[in-house]
Amino acid sequence: MSQSIKAALLINDQDYDLDTSFHDFNQQENVHLKILQKGQGRKDFLEKVKTLLLSNKEEKEFTQEDIKSLEEELDLVINVSENNSLEDSIVTGINYAEIVFIKKDLKDFSIEDYKAAVEEFKNRKRNFGA
Repeated sequence: MSQSIKAALLINDQDYDLDTSFHDFNQQENVHLKILQKGQGRKDFLEKVKTLLLSNKEEKEFTQEDIKSLEEELDLVINVSENNSLEDSIVTGINYAEIVFIKKDLKDFSIEDYKAAVEEFKNRKRNFGA
């Protein structure tokens, strides 16, 4: 089995749903895909911070594990948009992620576009900021 890929599909439309061909491909290629509506990442991050602060009633210092719980590292972010901009889409998780921009309207985004983005990711030489 191939190495697992943690991916996010960054979109503008909150009602977007993937058809079964995406699910089949993800299972075959071991891709764990999360759909993120632009702006949702910021909301998710703030909700995690709120939960962490509320659970810290003893006023202890935050541990490294506490801080790590705020982030979800992604390997691949696919941005489907008419413009090649991440805007304020996600706050965490993209520190070392590879970003693939697909300059299309979401209604024109196909399984072939998605497969091409995953293939492009697999062919990149990742150096994790080095």
